[in-house]
Amino acid sequence: AAVDSAMTAGFFKKLVTTGFNEDCALKLVNSSMLVKSAYESLSTVDYAKIDLFTGKTEFFKAGAAATVIKRNGRTSLVEGASLPVGILRDIEFSNEKITLSPGDIIVMMSDGVTAYGTDWIEKEIESFVQSNPNFLARIFANKATERSDKYSRDDITVAVMILS
Repeated sequence: AAVDSAMTAGFFKKLVTTGFNEDCALKLVNSSMLVKSAYESLSTVDYAKIDLFTGKTEFFKAGAAATVIKRNGRTSLVEGASLPVGILRDIEFSNEKITLSPGDIIVMMSDGVTAYGTDWIEKEIESFVQSNPNFLARIFANKATERSDKYSRDDITVAVMILS
């Protein structure tokens, strides 16, 4: 799974940064995962494109866990009903657009963090008053590790962004 995820993320990043649009990049990554091996090989894609001047943010999800947003002091979820790459030939992102403002928080995470729900994550973000995204990411990673079964633990990855 780690190799598939690294391949997916690296290839997707290269495609998008060289000018491919997100949908085209997803289709190319999906095709490469389908032909990678005779065995099922799948990976999720979770991508946010933020216009730092306007705050317009577009979320692209392919089989990814929910993203938690704190906007104007209230939390909400960005979820997508889509499949991971590497399963079916035809794939599409679930897509959501939101306008964010300075001070708003985006928390993107792997399903190892959300395995026990997102209520605890939303409560933690609502009470967070610092401006250090690393600190908040460590809180989520540590609490997710504490909640998980050490013998069947899924990956625990957290990215936190605070708009300024």
